[in-house]
Amino acid sequence: MDNSNHSSERRWCETEVETLCRVLVQALSSLADIGAGCDAVVALFEAQPRDTPQRRSDLGNAFLRLDARPHWFGNGSHCQDWHALLRRTRNSPDHGPALFAAWSND
Repeated sequence: MDNSNHSSERRWCETEVETLCRVLVQALSSLADIGAGCDAVVALFEAQPRDTPQRRSDLGNAFLRLDARPHWFGNGSHCQDWHALLRRTRNSPDHGPALFAAWSND
């Protein structure tokens, strides 16, 4: 069985998620720098393209990477600032559900 097409598809998806992660980190860093709140993080995620199941999946996967492995996308206190804002939003009883709804399959 030839899996070469599948593996190239997989690499393409990974590249899309990584690109989205970089875009989100830049925006989250800017939000952290200006002292933005959780509502701004939710708005950032809601503003990303989500018009197809694949794009919603990519957004969810980008969140998971940023949440679990922030050191892949920054270092030192700069990483801690945007990651703390992301975690604060995720853990908020008011904003967490809205954040996760940004990539749900409504």
